[in-house]
Amino acid sequence: MSSVPSSPLSSVLSAASLANAEVPRVADAHREALARAVARWSSRFGAASTAELEARLVSALAAHEARAPQTPELICVEAERLCLQLERAHEARFGRAALAAENADDEARALARSSGPALARYQQKWDRAFARLQRAHPQRWRVAGLSDDEVRDALTLRLIELIVAPPADAPRGRPGKAWSLCVAEAHLALLRRSFRLGALPTDFDATPVLERAPSQEERWLELEADQRRALAGERAQHQLNRPQRRWFAAMQHAAADGEFFASSDQLNLSAAARQLGKNRSSAQRAYGALQECFQRELERLD
Repeated sequence: MSSVPSSPLSSVLSAASLANAEVPRVADAHREALARAVARWSSRFGAASTAELEARLVSALAAHEARAPQTPELICVEAERLCLQLERAHEARFGRAALAAENADDEARALARSSGPALARYQQKWDRAFARLQRAHPQRWRVAGLSDDEVRDALTLRLIELIVAPPADAPRGRPGKAWSLCVAEAHLALLRRSFRLGALPTDFDATPVLERAPSQEERWLELEADQRRALAGERAQHQLNRPQRRWFAAMQHAAADGEFFASSDQLNLSAAARQLGKNRSSAQRAYGALQECFQRELERLD
């Protein structure tokens, strides 16, 4: 749990035009409201989400107190209302599934700090997750000059180092995303800068040798299939209404940014929903409608 900041509270009090006798009571009311909120958020969300919610609550209390100074009793009521409002907005922004994954990773990491078997399970879990990501997105999770096994070893070793001997300036996570995945992506970028080689290691014993090149007929059939899919996509896009076109553009943008789930190659619909200020349920319905439209056009060409 993150500690309760003192400097934002002092700025809140300096902006309030209360009598001097009321200042200590107001300060205590702010501290108690903030402490209750942080305790509740720490049990429901990950560390990154808790820190962001805490900062937003401090800012909201400061703004409200500057507009209309209140008694400590009314501050408690207003703080509770702001907490619920911030929670709902946070869940709508990132999605409950992503927030649950963030919190679960924090809990697994905390357990791994105090238990050897838990640390081994943690390492095995992320080794499998990185292997799935390498299969699903080979270009994004490849480092020129290193094999896939070497990349996974480097990433899991970095995670274990930060758990066993965390530095004073340990990297922070992001709300709605597992801390381990944030660290892995940052370390992957560091590996790419360190290994600037134009070669790709290959195990020739494991590489299947084609007996023959694809025939002209096979190449033509593959070309026809690509053209048919492209034509179906163009026809489907022309039939989309304005809301559907907005959702389609948001999903394309999210895919270009690499917003995919760590455990699969499925698009993170919450990322597309955040661009439009919607929730994940709306994104799920829009995705289903778009999928039906594109599949219908493809079937018409078959």
